Amino acid sequence: MDFKDQIKVLAERVIKLKENLQTEEATKTALIMPFIQALGYDIFDPTEVIPEYTCDLGIKKGEKIDYAICQDNAPIILVECKHWKENLDAHNSQLFRYFHVSKARFGILTNGIIYRFYTDLVEKNKQLATVIGNDYLVAPDVIIYRNLCEDAEINHGKSYVDMSVATMADLRKSNGGKPILHASVSAKWTMRSDRAQNSRTEALNLIRNRKGHLPHIVVVTGEPLPSRLASLALGTGDLDCVYHFALYELLESVREYGANGREDIVETLENLIAGKRLKDISDLPLDLSV
Repeated sequence: MDFKDQIKVLAERVIKLKENLQTEEATKTALIMPFIQALGYDIFDPTEVIPEYTCDLGIKKGEKIDYAICQDNAPIILVECKHWKENLDAHNSQLFRYFHVSKARFGILTNGIIYRFYTDLVEKNKQLATVIGNDYLVAPDVIIYRNLCEDAEINHGKSYVDMSVATMADLRKSNGGKPILHASVSAKWTMRSDRAQNSRTEALNLIRNRKGHLPHIVVVTGEPLPSRLASLALGTGDLDCVYHFALYELLESVREYGANGREDIVETLENLIAGKRLKDISDLPLDLSV
């Protein structure tokens, strides 16, 4: 069974078991350890996968991270685990602290459902450091990609490519490329100013560092305030669009509230919709099909 098939099996396992996992330890045993094993590491070899690995933080001694994956007796990957219901946003700084007192160059923060991968790119690449900064990496919540095409698929019905032409085309699998990024989705339950700025920063970094055509860059939110929606939806094209998970219900509520002398918020919301800067979540699949 290859890695892709193992991940599919693990995903089915998550759906089946998660409601029965009441503790962090149960999450680690049922969901995270099988994932580490799928990566090719022996979870039963304490010289390769070390549980409760010590990462002393300055004067704080005895601080431990859930797993350290080792090679040649040195940690190469740190894994910090949380219960499957935990929001990982609250724990980024914890892994960051462990990461910088260890020789490991990769870190994983996970609740068994979401896996966030980190690496110290800027330490080894000073040019890259000037592009992305020293403390922020683009981390879209959802990415959508398309696989490359075999020549037989491209030539179906008529010959278009062979080994003498289109030798650098991104779409051809025979050219040895990677899957093509089709869309980047930033998901924000609400839209405070800092979250809006994070979404915009992610978009601008993708635009600035892209190679090839620009992928779809969208935001999905449940923000109820038109003014906050406008802070992100109104712009100069760094985002395709903002999608609301309950736009029709929001519009109905805002119109009802606006009838009490707040016509301005109704106008703001209707302008966003009329200008196609704000759409309902039901529009997203069709928009991404293009």
